[in-house]
Amino acid sequence: MTVEPETVYRAALIGLGRVAWKYDAARGQSETVLSQAGAMLKNPAVELLGGCSPLKADRDGFVAWAPGLKVYERAEEMLAGLRPDLVGICSPTGGHFRQARLCLEAGVRALWLEKPPTESPAELEELISLAGDKQAVVGVNYTRRYLPGYARLRELLAGRAYGPCRLIRLLYSPGLARNGVHLLDQLFYLTGAGGYELLWSEAGAGPSPCFVLRLSTGHLVQGAGGDWPYHSNDLELVCDNGLLAIIRGGKTGRAEKMAENDLFPGFYDLRDDQEAPLGRLGLEGYMEAALDDIVACLARGGRPRSNLETARLSQRLLNDILTGAGT
Repeated sequence: MTVEPETVYRAALIGLGRVAWKYDAARGQSETVLSQAGAMLKNPAVELLGGCSPLKADRDGFVAWAPGLKVYERAEEMLAGLRPDLVGICSPTGGHFRQARLCLEAGVRALWLEKPPTESPAELEELISLAGDKQAVVGVNYTRRYLPGYARLRELLAGRAYGPCRLIRLLYSPGLARNGVHLLDQLFYLTGAGGYELLWSEAGAGPSPCFVLRLSTGHLVQGAGGDWPYHSNDLELVCDNGLLAIIRGGKTGRAEKMAENDLFPGFYDLRDDQEAPLGRLGLEGYMEAALDDIVACLARGGRPRSNLETARLSQRLLNDILTGAGT
C-alpha cells in the first residue's frame, strides 16, 4: 500500500545539463538514478515543475525527455512563474552563489546545491548567513555521504578495526574542483577532523594538483590528481594491521589484513579479508537518499547530512590547494 505524503513540495531546476537530467536520459530505463530530476520525479513528496537554462538545446532536450514540464531561459522568470519550494542548482560553479542568493531572496525554502557549493570560502560564509536568516534548508550534493560503504568505512576507521590509520591516499581525475573535491569532503566526513595544515601542493596536469596535508586528527594525507582519459575517485586508508579502500567513486573496494608471509616466516604481507567488512558497495540510491534528507528537513526541521556548514572545510581546502599550486 502506497502512503501519500502529507505535503508535496514544488520543485524546479537551475541548469539543465548532465547532473540535472542528462545522466539519466543517456542511460534509458534504469533503476539507478544519477540526476536531480530523476530523483525528483521518483519522490512522491516532490512535484518537479520545470527548469531553466540559457541554452535552448538543453531546454528543448529536457522537455522532450520529460514532457509537460515548463522551461525558462532565465532563473528570475522561472522563480516568478513556478514559485517553487525547492530548487536544484545544477549550473556551473561560477553561478552557484548568485543563483542561490536569488532563490533565497525570492523565498525558496530549500536548495539542492551541486558541489562545490561556491567558488570561494567568502561566498560560502555569506550564503550560510543568508540561509540562516531565511531559515532555509540547503543540501550540498556531496552524495557519497549517503552511500553505506563510506558510512561503514567511517565506522571501521573510528573503531580502529585494522589498527591506527597512518596514511590516507587520494587519487582523482579529472580536476580537483570537478571530481577530486568529493574526496576532500570525505576526508572530514570519515575522520571527523575539524581542521588541517596544508604542507605542500604542486600544479599537476591541468586543474589536477598534487598535495600533502596533515589533518587535525593527526592523519597524513597524500593526494594525486591527473588528467587521464578515465574517471578516477579512489580513497585508501593505510593502517597498522591492514588496508581499506573504496575506489571507482564508490562502485567497488577492497580490504586487506596483515598475515604472516608463507615463504618468509617472521615477515608479513597483506591478504584479502574474506569477511568483506565494507559491506555493500555501489552507487544505487545515493541521489534519492540525498533528496529524501532535504525533504525530511523541510518537513521536520534540521540540516541535511551534507550541508553548507559541513562543506566549509572542503571549500577552504579546495581553495588553499589550488592557490598553493598556482592553478
